[in-house]
Amino acid sequence: MEAHGVSRGEKCAVTKSPVRGDRISGQRELPSAASRLRLLIPQPTADAVGKERVGAIKAEQRQRAWAAFRHHVEEETIGLVPVSEATLKKANHILEQCHPSVALRSLDALHLAACDQTQDWPLCTTDARMRQASEVLRFTLAALPS
Repeated sequence: MEAHGVSRGEKCAVTKSPVRGDRISGQRELPSAASRLRLLIPQPTADAVGKERVGAIKAEQRQRAWAAFRHHVEEETIGLVPVSEATLKKANHILEQCHPSVALRSLDALHLAACDQTQDWPLCTTDARMRQASEVLRFTLAALPS
């Protein structure tokens, strides 16, 4: 299975920003994969629902993609990186480094900060802004799927 340039068995990092309603009170680091997975639910679901809304995918494809994502998290082929104070500071620094040449979004900056934190290269993404920011930051990028 290939998803966003990541082949089965490869490790990659995924983050979710700690937004109101997602926080586990008083904890900076999450205690288990199940808790970390709970924090990830909104972003992949929002992305897939948006694609379904514009007709790019069907509901069945969205559901299969979500099941595959959860499986990769459970099998730890997708690693979850806790969002710490250092990650947030790094994300802010990345936003400043990329400004004004890249209109980077905050969640993209968090993803890039997590990659920098883990130093697990290459970065696998098909997102044009993430790729452009990675070039500014001189992060190693995986080749785009053909």
